[in-house]
Amino acid sequence: MASEAWVKRATMAWAVDRGLTIEWVSWYDARARRSHDLAGYWDALAGEDGDAVLIQATSKTNHAARVKKCSQPAARAFAEAIGARNLVLSFEHEWDKGPREEVIR
Repeated sequence: MASEAWVKRATMAWAVDRGLTIEWVSWYDARARRSHDLAGYWDALAGEDGDAVLIQATSKTNHAARVKKCSQPAARAFAEAIGARNLVLSFEHEWDKGPREEVIR
């Protein structure tokens, strides 16, 4: 299984390879011992020339759960309201050939 730190690095590299500007927006609260995502759904916001992409990054073992999470009506409405693509990226291992990409519509 891919570590959280490796998934973050791989996601950042994936965006840069596609010419996207990316900002990691989720953060960890050590006191509460939990992480907080953008609007409760996404880890990163990427974009270029007015094209926005909301990214949920995860390991491949959690892919289905993250797709279900980002498919909720509130998540889809938020993405649509700001005109962004709603994307789940999942990685398996450091030697993985690339992420599984799934755009939520």
